[in-house]
Amino acid sequence: MNMTREIVLRDYLKNKWFKKTLIISHKKLDVFNSINSLHSIYVTGFLDTQSPKGCIFDAEHWPFDHNFFDLIILDNALYKHRDKLKQILGQIHFCLANDGELIISSSHGFFVADLVPKALASSFVITKIRLIYKAKNLIMKILTGFATKEFVVFFKKIKSFDLNLNPVLFMNEKTQVRIVSRVDTTTDCKDLNDK
Repeated sequence: MNMTREIVLRDYLKNKWFKKTLIISHKKLDVFNSINSLHSIYVTGFLDTQSPKGCIFDAEHWPFDHNFFDLIILDNALYKHRDKLKQILGQIHFCLANDGELIISSSHGFFVADLVPKALASSFVITKIRLIYKAKNLIMKILTGFATKEFVVFFKKIKSFDLNLNPVLFMNEKTQVRIVSRVDTTTDCKDLNDK
């Protein structure tokens, strides 16, 4: 069976339920009508198109409340906005509820290898990646790997994400710190703590 983005999306979404869904796409795919959501908003948003749908907004400034959506889908929305990917992911992080899901699909012009590191740095974790290959040869599929431009990536927003790895923050009130003026490599740390 020939795998397409629509089939991947349909299979993933068929048994899931959402309260509020935001879909940003040039074209409304049939699969978007089958999403189990109480409220779905389909917009072209920041995309350049001759026939805009829904609200129009900048890639850096979205008109939605904090933690408003529990599913956001970007379909072929990033290939003309590579330079604004960090800002777009920041806006998604703001609008997406904790534990909300983000689905990014592309059929051309954008590599999954460009997306994944930036999404991980924006506090999203990957739940699933589906690369869609046009090649029928297994060797060509392996060689193209993450260089494919047709893919669907499923992310989940994690509740907290802190890059500040300052060890002092991990200590509680009862922790005592002993400052040693010189280090003696012959003395065992256990011996220092017993004194």
